[in-house]
Amino acid sequence: MNQIESSKCKSWLAVTGKRKIQSFQDSFAELFNISLGIVSIDGKSLVVWSDSSLFCNYIIKNNSERCSNERKNVIDHVLKKRETIKYTCYMGITYFACPIFCNEDIVAICLGGGIFLEENRDLYDEKVVQDIPRLSEIKLNDIIKMIENIFNLLNINEKESLEKGKNKDDSRQELFFLKNKLSHREIEVVKLINTGLTNKEISSELSISEKTVKTHVTNILRKLNMKDRLQVVIFCKNNIMD
Repeated sequence: MNQIESSKCKSWLAVTGKRKIQSFQDSFAELFNISLGIVSIDGKSLVVWSDSSLFCNYIIKNNSERCSNERKNVIDHVLKKRETIKYTCYMGITYFACPIFCNEDIVAICLGGGIFLEENRDLYDEKVVQDIPRLSEIKLNDIIKMIENIFNLLNINEKESLEKGKNKDDSRQELFFLKNKLSHREIEVVKLINTGLTNKEISSELSISEKTVKTHVTNILRKLNMKDRLQVVIFCKNNIMD
């Protein structure tokens, strides 16, 4: 996982709330008697696994390389297809892997299951795996759909929160500048100055002449009682555009 992907994952975890995710995960796993865990796109656990199968832990302990490779292949497949998949490991245990999106990016993956499908009861020894939960494939599909809907809802809420935060910041900025009698066009110029654009670049962005931009900059500096555009950038950074 590169630095950008790691940053997006941490941001999603912070916005959603690690404790909330853990609480949801624990409750969901207990309710449906399945194993559940949220991992990063490189397979590292982001929270503590819920209702982790002792049988699986034993198998992983003795076949760590094979299990790790299998999980990596599953995650790679989810990242490529961008959709949930079900898979049955070499021990006959069925899991699912559900991508978790933040906007359009996959930031984490929900791994769940750890069950034997009732339809495959002829493939395993009841005495050996008596502690492994059994589910019908229809029930498992319902659980997967519920998981997908929950994380889709979280994604929508996060986008709304980010948009509300952006609108709130924009309103706060514009209110300050309006109090200093800047016009709406001058406010637009200030925001572009703050991004580091030159007068020529601002003129292109706003579809006005460079001479007009220079006039706006002069008026902005006069109204804000500042000497140059650098003062504008520093002021915005320290006070209202963080």
